[in-house]
Amino acid sequence: MKHFALAAMAGSLLLGTAACGGKDALSAHADTVAKAGTEELSATRLATQLGQSKVPLRKDVVRVVADLWVDYQLLARAAAANDSITDPAVIDKALWAPFANVRAQKWYQQVSKTWPIQPGDGKARYDANEILAARHILIGVPQNAAPIQRAAIQQRADSLRRVLTAANFAENASKFSQDQGSAKQGGQLPAWPAGRNVMVPEFENGVKGTKPGTISGLVSSQFGFHIIYRPTYEEAAGLVGPVLQQLAAQKAESTYFANLETTNEVKVKADAPKMVRDIVADVDAYADSKAVLATMKGGDFTAAQLVRWVGAYPAEQNLQSQIANAPDTVIPNLVRNFVRNELFLRQADSAKIALTPQETEGYRKELRDFMASAWGTLGVAPAMLPDSIRKATPEVRQRFVAARINTFVDNMLTKDGLFVQVPRPLSQLLRARYPGSKVFDAGVDKALEAATKARTSADSARNANAPPTAAPVPGAPPAGGASLPGMPGAQGSPALPGTPGAAPQP
Repeated sequence: MKHFALAAMAGSLLLGTAACGGKDALSAHADTVAKAGTEELSATRLATQLGQSKVPLRKDVVRVVADLWVDYQLLARAAAANDSITDPAVIDKALWAPFANVRAQKWYQQVSKTWPIQPGDGKARYDANEILAARHILIGVPQNAAPIQRAAIQQRADSLRRVLTAANFAENASKFSQDQGSAKQGGQLPAWPAGRNVMVPEFENGVKGTKPGTISGLVSSQFGFHIIYRPTYEEAAGLVGPVLQQLAAQKAESTYFANLETTNEVKVKADAPKMVRDIVADVDAYADSKAVLATMKGGDFTAAQLVRWVGAYPAEQNLQSQIANAPDTVIPNLVRNFVRNELFLRQADSAKIALTPQETEGYRKELRDFMASAWGTLGVAPAMLPDSIRKATPEVRQRFVAARINTFVDNMLTKDGLFVQVPRPLSQLLRARYPGSKVFDAGVDKALEAATKARTSADSARNANAPPTAAPVPGAPPAGGASLPGMPGAQGSPALPGTPGAAPQP
């Protein structure tokens, strides 16, 4: 299944950096960042560690650290009680999201076979510039090139252009193109649909302006000079066909889901934006709420269902933060996407789509194995505790492992950077099994403010004591420091192929 995925709709939201606003902003929790059972993480303690760390001081990152602390403390609490959580019913409830994904994939594979896929006349669409294909030779120009250097590069590219023919283009592309990926294919690029921002505008316009079977003049883009050969439809048919098929499948899928919404008379409530923001600000308070966000046949879409869907997303996607910072115009579409997912799963249920016993047990085992592995990494596995602690009272064991977690988090931030990314299903399972855990927005704000002041003071002191001739060290981390390895939300994500602005790379 290509398109029905839990994360498919998140791209429609703006990627925010601020965490969700909460009802506790002016409450008595300003000195507490998080609670996990009887344990508390104070704003002072966290600010001290963050100030000494190289973790980027942003609210979303601080909140991730707080959530990790909660996960670790709850894992330690389970370890202290030797609670490996073997009850299948409890595990299966936590595994709702991956189970739902598997069922959705199976149903998609089945139902999509019934959709009418009509690619249309490939040659007509190719000649009309709806689908584009090209070979190219890239002669790169450094971004900081002086005018005289750029002119010299342009002259070399122009000299090459004069000897190119359709017959020798691929051979010369292999020899001279600085787009190493396509050069191995004789300069051939995959076909793409026009107007989708797959290629930079200058390059796409250059292809459109070149008659099939001919070679363009020099086309300038941010990457340098391109020489483009636009193949005839007969030459490109093998590349164009799959693109036409994909576009037709996307259209059929869109029509299917639109009909699903219309047939079930889905109507998003007018006050949905405010309700959704209230829900993501305190998901625990709405975990069982029947407040209606959208009406539809066969049962309305409620706040509790929204909480379940939001919880299905990896924590590093910061979906709650994205929702909190999205404009009101986006949220109804967000709700509709969740409703469509819900309706799709209802269809899977009607078709009796389910996981096999082997698939179910595989997911259960994976969760149990991860929990045992996490205990070992965190140093709280029952077998790793001293004999005196194993024989002590539950309260003593709990205090001992809680202290170990605090030390682990301290080291994570200020020393080795080792951390354990807890899967969302396990995190949810632990919070349900040991209720009362919470991250306080006001505490996060206070810790961030104090950590920022501490780091600024430390940086000022270092700068004041630096020799007058001090210069940046080659290879040193950029200002602000490096993040923890893999720390969710700590760094920007790299652009993916096909995203706006993607182009043949030098």
